Amino acid sequence: NTQKTKFIMFRPINKHISDNIVILFDNQRLEQVSTQKFLGVWFHEHLTWTPHVNSLLVDLARSVGCLSKIAFLLPSWLCKSLYYSMFYSKLLYGMLVWGTTTKTNYDRILILQKRALRVIEKYKGHPKDLDTQPLFLKHGILSAKKVYNLKLMQHIHKHKLQDSFPRTVSTTYGFRNSTRKTKKTRTNYGKQAIDYKIIQLLNLHESNIDFTLKTKQFKCHHKSFLLLTKDIVDP
Repeated sequence: NTQKTKFIMFRPINKHISDNIVILFDNQRLEQVSTQKFLGVWFHEHLTWTPHVNSLLVDLARSVGCLSKIAFLLPSWLCKSLYYSMFYSKLLYGMLVWGTTTKTNYDRILILQKRALRVIEKYKGHPKDLDTQPLFLKHGILSAKKVYNLKLMQHIHKHKLQDSFPRTVSTTYGFRNSTRKTKKTRTNYGKQAIDYKIIQLLNLHESNIDFTLKTKQFKCHHKSFLLLTKDIVDP
């Protein structure tokens, strides 16, 4: 259907491309767009994930709103269950694709997560009077950035990617203190590459990870580790 078919010219934000590009299909001109939804994820011509996060925030805010309207009728454990079915499932979708987004976008998601935690706690006071940080640990809920960390580590474990990147062994401290060398890149696009993120994550947490565990045990072990750590930086 040529009426519904669009095309995007992906490019760096500072690179100019002629606007005179014409693509024909069945002698009909296809429309060029700057953003397009594909398999549930919004792609932007500059490869920024802000359009997707903007769309996601609308859905997440709606989920929190629905939860807040019925929370007073339900016990906290059931509110938490609804959080996972209504909020977490949306957050998780396509996260290995868009999860390299900016800290600013993660902070915007975190605001909604904190609001959801206050609903689960049935807190009625002023938001600033309740420290939500202990609530993440109390309810076993990961912040959005930690969710991405968990999903990426599960991806590494599933495909045994920890063996795909050679270590740089320290002659002073030996193999246990070795790290993997990240590829040199000067662009945000390079830093968003999955290989770059995997090496960063392994260098950051591998000493605390047991890759010999079975899939379910590995997930539980790493989630418990993340719950007890401070806010995650890159990746």
